Amino acid sequence: MENKLQKEQKSDIYWVDPKMVIADETFNIRKDYGDIEALKLSIVSGWVGNSILLGYRGEGGVIMLTDGFRRNRAIQMAISESLLDDEFRVPFRLHKKGYRLEDRLFDVYQTQDNKNLTKAEVCELFYRLKHNHNKSNDEIAKRIGKSPAFVSQMLSIAEAPDPIRESVYAGDLKSSEAVVILTESKKEAKAKNNGKPSNELSDTIAVEKAIKAIEEGKKDGLTVQSRKAKEEKEAPKGNLKKIKELYEIGVSQHMDVDIIEFLDTIHEYLTECNMTPMEFFERCIATKSAPTLSV
Repeated sequence: MENKLQKEQKSDIYWVDPKMVIADETFNIRKDYGDIEALKLSIVSGWVGNSILLGYRGEGGVIMLTDGFRRNRAIQMAISESLLDDEFRVPFRLHKKGYRLEDRLFDVYQTQDNKNLTKAEVCELFYRLKHNHNKSNDEIAKRIGKSPAFVSQMLSIAEAPDPIRESVYAGDLKSSEAVVILTESKKEAKAKNNGKPSNELSDTIAVEKAIKAIEEGKKDGLTVQSRKAKEEKEAPKGNLKKIKELYEIGVSQHMDVDIIEFLDTIHEYLTECNMTPMEFFERCIATKSAPTLSV
């Protein structure tokens, strides 16, 4: 074993036989390893770079890997293809005493192993810190140097129903759009459930909204926020149109003539005054009487 685990003098770096290295997947956050083929060829050609692996001693003399999963995978591929000789060694640093899994998760985000983490990986990392290590949004934000709002957004995606989460990861739905949908769905679910929160109902509403948003986005190219702003801007016209439709229904169904005349008059009045139905009713409440309408 001495020839397989050699320590540099005056250094904490060991040169390790890569065949001794076993990946401890509980420390791994990677799902996308990027261009492993290019990295493998670089290592075979003699490139070392920032290639120090990190881990701890396991049972039976093996080294358990906790940092450098991408580089280790490239090295193992090269070994399996007989591209590295038996004398090849990798630089390895053992954990300092007291090193914790939560420390590793923070290190993953801050170093990112020469390849940026994907959105899915960032969400998973924050999820583990919050749920497995009881870290608050503020604690995570402070440690990684990001805003609490960013952490909150990523956690919202991580905790969202599967269809929404996968839509965000696939790029069909923006993170900001998903957060808007999730927030609105919680409010709607609470209103429909007699003022009581309902995660199940909220998830159902959110998934329906997300599917609709994706379909509408393909048609008009608008984001959820842009579409909402457009709808709010056009709401007065839409409401007036609805009153006109009610009038036409009233005529076709032979509704009471007084109601028909009222709908016709109020539609004409609001159109001329450029007033929305909501503004009309707010004025009624404020004055405790409706504005004078000439019928």
